[in-house]
Amino acid sequence: MQISKFIDFNAQIVQKFPVEHYSTFVYLTSLAREILYQENQSISVKEIATIFASSVLSMCECLIRFLETLPDPVVPHQWEILCLESSQNYTACRLIVQKFPVEHYNTFVYLTSLAREILYQENQSISVEEIATIFASVLIRPLSDVKFMEKKKIQFILHFLSLQPQPIE
Repeated sequence: MQISKFIDFNAQIVQKFPVEHYSTFVYLTSLAREILYQENQSISVKEIATIFASSVLSMCECLIRFLETLPDPVVPHQWEILCLESSQNYTACRLIVQKFPVEHYNTFVYLTSLAREILYQENQSISVEEIATIFASVLIRPLSDVKFMEKKKIQFILHFLSLQPQPIE
C-alpha cells in the first residue's frame, strides 16, 4: 500500500494516509455536499492536514494536489499530443487511452469514474464543464504550457465523464 505524506511548510510529516482512500473518502462523503471542487481555493497543506478527517473539501484539495505533484501525469507525456489532437472524437480518445500503460489506464478510468459519480449526484451544483476543467488540469499536464491546449484537454476529459471505459485486468 502506497502512503502519502502531508508535509507542512517546515517539512515535518503531519499525517500519513493511504493513497487508495483519497477518492473513496471523497466519493462517500461527497454524497451530502453541494460543491466539491472550487477553483483557486487558498487552503494550505497545513490547514488541510488539520481538517483532513472531517472535510470533504479538504480531501478533494488533497486529491487534486496529489495528482498535480505526481512525477508523471496520469495521461503519459508520450500520449498527450495524440490525446489533444483526438479531443473532438470519443472513439479516437478511447483507443488512445486503451494504449496507456496499465497503471495509467486504470488510474485514468478510476478518476474519471469518480468524477462522473460525483457529478451525477442530485445535490451537486457543479457542471460537467467545470469538473472536466479541474480534472483536465491535473490528468493532462503537457510539458509545454500552451493556453490553446486548454480547450482540447477539457474536451478530451469531457468524453470520459459521460461514458464508462472499463479497467484493464
